[in-house]
Amino acid sequence: MAQFEAKVWAQESVSLGDALAGKHEATLRVRLALKRTTGSMSVILGLDDLAAEGFTVEDPGFENPQKWTPAQTAPAYLPLVQYFDPEDHIRAFQAVSEVYGAK
Repeated sequence: MAQFEAKVWAQESVSLGDALAGKHEATLRVRLALKRTTGSMSVILGLDDLAAEGFTVEDPGFENPQKWTPAQTAPAYLPLVQYFDPEDHIRAFQAVSEVYGAK
């Protein structure tokens, strides 16, 4: 984590060739692990737009929440799949309008 610049997206590459050799299907797991005690620290890890070479990923943009399953393995980690909904602002406006009677 010390190598990353705060509040900046960084593109990373991981070779999975040996791990996927000869397989027709695989499960991709992404883990964030604390290797040593650092005191109080907040980290947000985001993944988006996975690019695969030599295999396919069903939902590389994380647009379908049913395709990804977050798992919490420690109390400090709060995993979730957050996806962009282009209609979200419209639904929010409609919900507020219903509560306050705006037309």
